[in-house]
Amino acid sequence: WSNTGEGTANRPPTATSTPFNGGTFPVGSIADYKEAGQGALGVFFADADSDTLTYTAAAQHPALLGVSLTGDAGEAHLQVTLLNQGSSKVTYTASDAYGGQVTRTTTIGITAKRSRRIAENSPAGTLVGDPVTGTPYNGEALSYSLTGNAASSGLFVINSSTGQISVAQGATLDYETDDSYRETETWQGEVVKFYRGKVEYTVDSIAAEIDVSIIVTDVEAEQPAIALSVSPEYIQEGQNAAKVTVTATRDGTTGDHSVTLSVGGGTATGGTDYTIWSLSEVLRIQPGESTASVTLTFTVVADGIDEGNESVILSGTAGGATVSDAVVTIGEPENIALSVAPSTIAEDAGATQVTVTATLDKARDTATAVTLSLAGTAADPADYAATSPLPSITIPKGQTSADATFTVTPVDDALVEGDETIVVNGQSGSRPVSSATTTITDNDGPSIALSVSPEYIQEGQNQAKVTVTATRDSTTGDHSVTLSVGGGTATGGTDYTIWSLSEVLRIQPGESTASVTLTFTVVADGIDEGNESVILSGTAGGATVSDAVVTIGEPENIALSVAPSTIAEDAGATQVTVTATLDKARDTATAVTLSLAGTAADPADYAATSPLPSITIPKGQTSADATLTVTPVDDALVEGDETIVVNGQSGSRSVSPATITVADNAAGPAVTIADSSAAEGDSIIFTVTLSAAVSGGLTVTPSFTAGTAASTDYTANTAALSFTGMEGEQKTFTVVTTEDEVVEADETFTVSLAVSGTSETITATDTANGTISNDDSAAVTIDDAVAVEGETLTFTVTLDNAVQDGLKVTPSFTDVTATKGTDYTGDAAALTFAGSAAETQTFTVDTVADRDTEGAETFTVSLTLSAAPPAVTATDTATGTIADDGVVVVTIDDASAAEGDSLTFTVKLNQAVKDGLKVTPSFTDVTATKGTDYTENTAAL
Repeated sequence: WSNTGEGTANRPPTATSTPFNGGTFPVGSIADYKEAGQGALGVFFADADSDTLTYTAAAQHPALLGVSLTGDAGEAHLQVTLLNQGSSKVTYTASDAYGGQVTRTTTIGITAKRSRRIAENSPAGTLVGDPVTGTPYNGEALSYSLTGNAASSGLFVINSSTGQISVAQGATLDYETDDSYRETETWQGEVVKFYRGKVEYTVDSIAAEIDVSIIVTDVEAEQPAIALSVSPEYIQEGQNAAKVTVTATRDGTTGDHSVTLSVGGGTATGGTDYTIWSLSEVLRIQPGESTASVTLTFTVVADGIDEGNESVILSGTAGGATVSDAVVTIGEPENIALSVAPSTIAEDAGATQVTVTATLDKARDTATAVTLSLAGTAADPADYAATSPLPSITIPKGQTSADATFTVTPVDDALVEGDETIVVNGQSGSRPVSSATTTITDNDGPSIALSVSPEYIQEGQNQAKVTVTATRDSTTGDHSVTLSVGGGTATGGTDYTIWSLSEVLRIQPGESTASVTLTFTVVADGIDEGNESVILSGTAGGATVSDAVVTIGEPENIALSVAPSTIAEDAGATQVTVTATLDKARDTATAVTLSLAGTAADPADYAATSPLPSITIPKGQTSADATLTVTPVDDALVEGDETIVVNGQSGSRSVSPATITVADNAAGPAVTIADSSAAEGDSIIFTVTLSAAVSGGLTVTPSFTAGTAASTDYTANTAALSFTGMEGEQKTFTVVTTEDEVVEADETFTVSLAVSGTSETITATDTANGTISNDDSAAVTIDDAVAVEGETLTFTVTLDNAVQDGLKVTPSFTDVTATKGTDYTGDAAALTFAGSAAETQTFTVDTVADRDTEGAETFTVSLTLSAAPPAVTATDTATGTIADDGVVVVTIDDASAAEGDSLTFTVKLNQAVKDGLKVTPSFTDVTATKGTDYTENTAAL
């Protein structure tokens, strides 16, 4: 019996040895690769069988690189999105339909250096640029920390959840004096000073660092900066009366500035591409205010020429100030216009469904997505509530419009605020999207509320400044508010005098507030008469005005104290009691708000209760307290004691601070060693690091302790390492491992360190694990067996290579034409191998003799491993053949050998044959090629 056939072995794809293109790119960019012919990213793939190839690509770290592969072989397009800083391999594979494949790999580096600017003397809490953020992976929240001089200076902190850098509490940004932690670079011929730092976080178990630099810009107070801005920033060709609001915003509220507008350039030509009406308007920023606006009307010419976007630069001049430009962009048609229905909603209408329609000026050959956002004079949730999140709109390919709906529920309040608008804005790549407006119609009349800051002044103040603000509940029309003293328990001329009370507060059209500063002279009469009040009233035509109250108090001081006043760095969460003490009892309650400053920084050096508590001293009492929790950061830095200063604020009263000291417990320098591993036969490289500077240097000597690895598995390297004593200094040494032919588990040993050559106390308690990875394999095979029915089949199982601690092999049986239980017994006990190379074990299977003439019958024997290392395989199977009485069966066993050695095949007869017979071998290629990989032997046996 024989089974023969012919065929051609598949040849896998091939590739040139050149690695495909890699490189280093900034975070957020996209590395774009387009294939030319079969040359994929600089590598040329080929297939000798002309098989159709399929490409796949994958990133080693998908949290660092996002991989997108489109198109067929020859026209493939690979895009790699650089998500986070670091380094990741990208693997590019070409495969045929028959299991053949070839792979090429490159490394792509991702960099992220971001500079930020902040004005000199910016107050605590000022945001420093946009957040420095990484891209989360698998929904894992990222936690950010700021290191380097940007953090060490104590001037800046970072929000660990959002990555937002801001000015630290108690920090003073003084351009001339804060040089302790600053560095310099020369850029375009100018020496630039900045604070260098890194933002650290972990994503997909990869530590990421984003370099940042913070430049404190020199600001001259006598030359305020005024910035022009426009809304909208984008108008379109063909708009007949495009309204553009120009706003001038200055960085202070002192004095008044008049800004004169002009066209300062741009790629669009005035009179040809556009005309501006009302350009002669002057923007006047009033004293106490920071902004002023004017609306210009553009007529934009539709010239029918596809010339791309064009710009109009609006410039301004203002005496005693610098004015920065604003740009209006004129876009070509392929625009999107939004419209809404209904366009008005009554304030008391309740929940109303609004339909937003996005319309293209011409159909596109791809779908167009539009994301929506809301703005306008109405605020959510004060004036209305809208569906959240808002829907988006997708205009299908070949169509010009589509819509989406959301629900608006106006707030029916009693405020007279005039009609308010909800502006629906859109975003669609670089296309201009014109907004649509729905108006909430007011059903109330106007009201104006007066307020004062500060609300509390003291007897004896010579020039107490009190700012009075009039706030109305709408922006429609203008209102002039005239002030007067409307009463109170204090007597004008006796207890106080007010200067500049004749000032009028004028609320301009489109605005809701106006302010004026009054100057009080408060008499210290020496009489303890308790607090007295001054009621400020106002009148305004067509509106109701509510009063404000200024309180005149007796001279008072508040002192803060803390317990405990010292906290050890390793104390963990500690409750701190803050006590506020008045110098005398008051006839009303006294509130004190708390804030923290000092040389210790939150969160680098400690974490405190957030928000901080406030303290209220009850009427008639002189003290009260509040508690907060302080958790110091127990770091390894030798930084000395640091302070947390508790400050207080209580109107115009003076509040003396209290100080908590965080006592440092950091140890001195230490040497550490990192774990390392290598395959057996290779060298393991260990790295030793010195944490802090050591004067005069030191010597570090490794020692070794055997673990699962014996001393014969590696050669101990106890050569001394010499350190010069620099902080962060590193030294490496190698340990050679022993190659063997035994399949075994990974083995380990331990490396310890000893320090000499210095009088300083050096910590050297760290140890490292050295891991020797197994690189051997073994296979268990089984030979076919044959017997005449009624006799016993004997199967031979062979282990080709040595396996440490041995293993067990259990046979199992699968019927082919023979039936288990009828033609043979299908039970065999597990075989126990000691683990020697070329070790064999046998087992027998009984067959059943019957009287049927049925020809040879077969079954298959498979093998299952137990107590074996993963590097041992048992994929071979054997065929058991049960020959009918009198039928001669010729079988041949499998054979294997290393390249260059000979294969020995064994051919067997199941029973005696009178006068003998001849058996001639023949050969068929599978993956080996006759004549190239082996020489056939067809001699007859």
